[in-house]
Formats: sequence, structure tokens, C-alpha cells
Amino acid sequence: LSFGSAPDIQSQMDAIPRGPSWCSLMIHVEGYPTRELIQLYWHDTLEVV
Repeated sequence: LSFGSAPDIQSQMDAIPRGPSWCSLMIHVEGYPTRELIQLYWHDTLEVV
């Protein structure tokens, strides 16, 4: 894989298939005190398959 200029490599990078998008949710669990909310990240399972 070679390129001659920045636009060349940028177009090659744009051709790479995108992976599944990330989802996130801030959660609070009753009875489990934390200084900050917990941020949960996940992928949509159907998008991954």
C-alpha cells in the first residue's frame, strides 16, 4: 500500500469499512455509592454480526 500525498492516503483511509458504532449510558446503581456516575459503553449486537 503506497501513497504520494496526504489526499491519497486520506482517500485510502476513507475506503476502509467502518466498524459498529458505540453506544453509551450514564448509570446510577442504588445502594452502591460512587463519586461519579458510571458510564457504560457497548456495541449493538446485531450491528457487530
